[in-house]
Amino acid sequence: MKALLIGTHLFTFLLVPGTMYVFYDKVEQLHADRARSPFVVLLGLSLIMVKIMSEIGWHIEQDWYYKEEYNILNMGFYFFLCSGLSAWAFGLRLNAGSDAIHTKVPIYIEMSAILVALTYRFWQLLRTPKVLLFPFFSVGVNLFFISLLDKHQHDAFLNPLFHMLHDAAGTELGIFIIAVLTYTSPLLADAAAPQTSNIKTQ
Repeated sequence: MKALLIGTHLFTFLLVPGTMYVFYDKVEQLHADRARSPFVVLLGLSLIMVKIMSEIGWHIEQDWYYKEEYNILNMGFYFFLCSGLSAWAFGLRLNAGSDAIHTKVPIYIEMSAILVALTYRFWQLLRTPKVLLFPFFSVGVNLFFISLLDKHQHDAFLNPLFHMLHDAAGTELGIFIIAVLTYTSPLLADAAAPQTSNIKTQ
């Protein structure tokens, strides 16, 4: 059974290069159909290869017995998987004449799923409804100004203004709020107190 399990993971080293060859072989047709960038599609598949290497390293560390635990290899697996799928979706985005918002739907869905999981884990850690401010600003406000950017992309004043606000009042503000909540959390202060007292008594 273990050999079969290892084989299913190693099969990816045949599957993904084969898929890359298919897209490479069809590059002219993809351009003709207005695909944005076949190169980015191949980059996405390359990142999925890195993903499987991280996953195999993680499984070797666990002696190929699955346990739900998090380490750097596990994080690498999720990071390169999300990055690879996002690049794949972005590379297949159609060029001018298509609806850019609709072609980004797979990326928005993926981002939303990641943010839901991340927000839930922040709530588990901090136990305060204020963590909902994180997705509100990092996703909601962020995408609001991105939509305004799309409508005013040729305006010399509004374009840079909305660009700055989508970062400063969106992503950056959400991260800042989480940093403040973590730093001021009484739960984390209570957890650190016994360790501090133990160090002082030694």
